[in-house]
Amino acid sequence: MKAFVKPESHFVRHTGGLCSKDLAELSDAELAAYLEKSGFAEEKKKYRIREGYVLRQIAGECTIVPVSAQAGAFANTVMSPNEAAAFLWNAFQTPCTKQDAVVRALEEFDGPPEKIRQDVEMFVMESLQMQILEEVI
Repeated sequence: MKAFVKPESHFVRHTGGLCSKDLAELSDAELAAYLEKSGFAEEKKKYRIREGYVLRQIAGECTIVPVSAQAGAFANTVMSPNEAAAFLWNAFQTPCTKQDAVVRALEEFDGPPEKIRQDVEMFVMESLQMQILEEVI
């Protein structure tokens, strides 16, 4: 018997050229090939903030403080994110996809959806490079 895991679903941005009706009519093998070609595996990757960092609010300002040796190059630094970066930091406290974070940001902030999506992708890319964010799946 399989162990029960918490049910979850994630928003995945459809980047291919087929509409939903066309997708529904594909065979399992055709759908798998289509999803592979359209970057579905990349879209469903989940990320989270690495252990060793704490987001705190000090005198009305957000501050990210490294609290462990895992912080590496940031061990003796304090980061000061703006409101949007702090929002994304909180979004990635639990594993989520980039698109999950985009959907949450669209609910929280006014702005062009494409710009918000680009900014979330940039946040993820830069945070991965700095080894503050990690891929969990």
